[in-house]
Amino acid sequence: ESCPEGILGERGPIYKYPDASRECRPCHENCTRGCAGPRPLPAPRKTPTVIAVMVVGGLFLSCSCVLL
Repeated sequence: ESCPEGILGERGPIYKYPDASRECRPCHENCTRGCAGPRPLPAPRKTPTVIAVMVVGGLFLSCSCVLL
């Protein structure tokens, strides 16, 4: 059995997790996408997009051509 996730409360969505006794407990108040316990999960690392990689690569190539 799972706990409800993203139910709209007074301050926004409310997420819950099952504790050791399988009771639904609220996630940390700063939780925005669910949790696995009472503490907030670390923010996921953002991966660079293809456009950002192309821009950096283009700048590197341009600088390399100028220096040669």
